[in-house]
Amino acid sequence: MLALETEKTASLGFRVSIDSGTSTLFVVGRLDVHTTGGVWQKALRVIEKSHPDRFVVDASGVTYCDGAGIALLLKLQDRQRSAGGSFAIVSLREVFHRLLDLYGNIPVTESAQGTPTRLSFVEQVGRVSLEVGHNLRTLVAFTGQLTVTLFRAAAHPHHVRWRDMWHVAELAGVNAIPIVALIGFLLGLIMAFQSAIPMRRFGADIFVANLIGLSMLRELGPLVTAILLAGRSGSAFAAELGTMKVREEIDALSTMGLDPVRFLVVPRVLAAVTMTPLLTIFANLFGLIGGAVVMISLG
Repeated sequence: MLALETEKTASLGFRVSIDSGTSTLFVVGRLDVHTTGGVWQKALRVIEKSHPDRFVVDASGVTYCDGAGIALLLKLQDRQRSAGGSFAIVSLREVFHRLLDLYGNIPVTESAQGTPTRLSFVEQVGRVSLEVGHNLRTLVAFTGQLTVTLFRAAAHPHHVRWRDMWHVAELAGVNAIPIVALIGFLLGLIMAFQSAIPMRRFGADIFVANLIGLSMLRELGPLVTAILLAGRSGSAFAAELGTMKVREEIDALSTMGLDPVRFLVVPRVLAAVTMTPLLTIFANLFGLIGGAVVMISLG
């Protein structure tokens, strides 16, 4: 008795032949990460429905196979052997057979499927406390390492990568002048507009200049500049160093005996510390200009 079942998915097609307790799966096309997912469950369903004593995969028509295809073959082998039958792969090209031998000794297991256990309130608090403690410990260790490296840089200035520092200062400082000037101008303008009209009722509108000057120079100028520098440049530093961490560039520096903090962190810290007062001056200046515009417009 012979039964045939044909399926086709994208650039992959397979045909199942069942004869005398032997099921043969004929695979034709590309068995890769893009096509394997579409036939994974269908191929496993053949074993579950027919329960063959012997399951054969005819791979003579496979033109390409990657890790996803090998995973499917190993899964079929594991499912057939779990059912107590035999499994064989025939006519697989030598280049793909070497890939199968590479991964053949790795057992393919399914991830445990089950309802996640709901943690109690005490367990949740404990887990969060452990995470906070771990993050705090990491932060303290990094701060200590940075402090030691900065002291060493002060004692040996020739160890600092000054070229990198000035490059970062240009990116974090000079390129941030437009946004800092705009925010400072708007702050001065808004404070002057909001305070001039109420203070005019009491004949104290002349003190609007004192209000803007003291607020910008003592508090808002440095505060807003620090927030902008942390949000704009700090996030850029974190993204750049995070990308280097993912690409293992930081591990490469450590492998070569180079201190990543000295080469990557110190220039950025020095650039940020140097540019913050200068950007604060620009924020204060444009804040006063914004207040002056409102005062002049109000006569």
